[in-house]
Parts: sequence; C-alpha cells; structure tokens
Amino acid sequence: MSERCCKMVFDESGWHKHQCVRTKTVERNGEWYCWQHDPERTARKEQERREASEARWKRITNQTQRTAAERAACEGVPTDVLEKVRVADLLEENAALRALLREWFIAGAEPLEDLVERTRADLNIPTNLG
Repeated sequence: MSERCCKMVFDESGWHKHQCVRTKTVERNGEWYCWQHDPERTARKEQERREASEARWKRITNQTQRTAAERAACEGVPTDVLEKVRVADLLEENAALRALLREWFIAGAEPLEDLVERTRADLNIPTNLG
C-alpha cells in the first residue's frame, strides 16, 4: 500500500499527470489523501471562494446600480448646484467640519469662493467637474 496521496496531479508543464507526492493524512471513502487534496477541505475552500466571489459581485452590481441612479437623478443639474448639495451633505455628516467652518465664518476670513479655489489649486482639482 502506498504512503502517498491518491490524487493525480499535473506536472509543471501541464501535459503530464502523476500521483501526488505528499504523504497521505486523511481517508475519505476508502481513499487516502494529503491535507491539500482532502475532498472535504477542497469542497469547503471552493464554497468559501464562491461565497466571496458572489459577495464581491453583489457589491460591484449594487455600486454600479447606485452610480447609474445617481447619474440619472443628476442629469441636467448644473455642477455648482451639485457641489453645494454635496457640501451640505458633508456638513450634515461631519460635526467637526461644521465647527471648523463656523469658526472660519465667525473670524471673517477670506471669502468662501476664494478658499474653494485655493483648495482646488492646492489639490490639483479641475475647476470644471461637469
């Protein structure tokens, strides 16, 4: 009786098959397998890969649908209006940003448009995003 795994595997060329050289470790249905070719392990790993792939595909599909819906909803709306709405959303979500902007306005600093343009220039953001 062989002390090796019963699985037949391809060599590096991909043309020739030979018996796996690993030591047998587990018996399944009267056949001996190594840890790598254990049918239960390989089935579990394949199931995990399939579930991960399905989850990734679902995330991509949802993101694509969300992006398409956002583009359809924003069709024909000027870019400056969209930017103002996004800034309002950011302010609503971020209390620290709200506090900083409140201090900025109270201090009577530079006009907001100048600050936006300077920030765009510093970050190399194009002025026309539409």
